[in-house]
Amino acid sequence: MTWTWQDVTALAIVGIAFAYVAYLVYQRLRRRNDGACGGGCFGCAQNESESTQVVTIGTSENLAVQPNKPR
Repeated sequence: MTWTWQDVTALAIVGIAFAYVAYLVYQRLRRRNDGACGGGCFGCAQNESESTQVVTIGTSENLAVQPNKPR
């Protein structure tokens, strides 16, 4: 079988794609074992404490008069 430039190019593209996927899997496994923040997993305690913040939208007049009355 003779190899043409198209066969070599296609094989190179598939090889590069496989290597990239293997690299992503390696990075994912390494990041999970490190336990470092910044991985985007949202598992850190710091992210949980920030998510409990309450933000009120409205004028302060209504809150000062009847702060516990449902609207």
